[in-house]
Amino acid sequence: MKINRLFNLFAGILIIGLIFSSCEKKTIIPDIPVVDTTVVISFSADIQPIFDDNCVMCHVTGHASGLDLTPGNSYQSIMDNNIVNIDTPNESLIYMKLNNGHYDNASISDYNLILTWITQGALNN
Repeated sequence: MKINRLFNLFAGILIIGLIFSSCEKKTIIPDIPVVDTTVVISFSADIQPIFDDNCVMCHVTGHASGLDLTPGNSYQSIMDNNIVNIDTPNESLIYMKLNNGHYDNASISDYNLILTWITQGALNN
């Protein structure tokens, strides 16, 4: 009788162990491109193309938000609308809007590039 209980207890522990080991949670970490922060990000060469590809179809002169992201107007419009925060770049409105799905076609690397540009001082270069 005692051997039966020990056997059942051992068998139960073994079964529970097998169940939990086979239900291993697998976490998929997305491949997030990292921007090399030692490379100076150029507004005209790196940031404006993101706006051209994802934003200018709506954010043009006369847009209700007042934000015009068309070439030649975008930098001044960004500064006039106070949507970058150089002191706390990840709290910049432009970064938070994009990062929260404001426009679905911009990529994670685009978000990272914009954040790096802001971190580097949001220069008009």
